[in-house]
Amino acid sequence: MAIRILQIIGFVALLGAVVIFSITDHNSLALVMACGALLTLLLGRSSILGNPEGINGLPEGVEPRDVKNYRREHPDASISDAIRALSN
Repeated sequence: MAIRILQIIGFVALLGAVVIFSITDHNSLALVMACGALLTLLLGRSSILGNPEGINGLPEGVEPRDVKNYRREHPDASISDAIRALSN
């Protein structure tokens, strides 16, 4: 959770730099900061799907609601983690 907060702070700081550089007519620096903000936003996201290698749908007897409940109980688990845990 703390890492996510730092990512959000970094994103907001980069956006602030974009605004400041745009106002002061340093458009090239504003463009670089905007790219940095976009990369921070895109690369900082956690994976929801996880590593789907070897998973070809839900195992027998596992319902989508089971996966949803598992992820509610384990907030850091991806969908793939939940399917693997429920199939054992």
